Amino acid sequence: MRLRKKYLISGFLIFFALFILLGNIFAKEKEFNAKVSILANEQYVKSILKDIERARNRIYMAMFMFKADGDRRNPASKIEKALIRAARHGVKIYVILEKAENDRKSIASRSNKKTAKWLKKAGITVKFDSDGRMLHTKAVVIDDIIYIGSHNLTRSGLGRNCETSVRIRSREMANEMVKLIRNIW
Repeated sequence: MRLRKKYLISGFLIFFALFILLGNIFAKEKEFNAKVSILANEQYVKSILKDIERARNRIYMAMFMFKADGDRRNPASKIEKALIRAARHGVKIYVILEKAENDRKSIASRSNKKTAKWLKKAGITVKFDSDGRMLHTKAVVIDDIIYIGSHNLTRSGLGRNCETSVRIRSREMANEMVKLIRNIW
C-alpha cells in the first residue's frame, strides 16, 4: 500500500512538472507593432515633458520614487508641474507610488508622500502600493505612449545617474500597460 501511494504521488508530481514545463514552452508572448526610442540620461526629461504637455486623455504612472522639491531646476519638479498643468486641462491622471512597510526609514516613501500631497492638491489621483511587495516599477503611460526603464523621478535619476529608458508608441501596448498598472492599484 505504501509503495502504491509513493508511485501515485511521484506520478502526480511528474505530471504536474511536465504540465508547468510544457505550458511555459508553448506560452505565447504578446507582440506589438510599435515605434521605440532609447532615451539615455537627460533625454528622458525632454521627451516626457513634451508628451505630458501634448497629453489629451490619460496619464498612468507607477513609480518607485518621485522626489519633487519645488526647485524649478529639479527635473522631477518640472515633471510634477507638467502633470499639474495637464490635470488642469482635463487629462485624467492616476499615480501609484512605493510606500515601504517601514516608511519612516525609507527615503522613497518620505519623498513620495511629499510629492503625493502636491499632486493630490491639484486634483490628481494618487495611491500608494500595498505593504508586502515593493513597487519598483518605473513606468508612465501618456495616451498611446509608454515610458519604461530605470529612471526614477528624482534629481539624481533624471540628471546625475547613468540611466536608460525607452519610449514606446503603440496604442495596443499602452492599453496593456494600463492594465498592468491598474492591477497594482
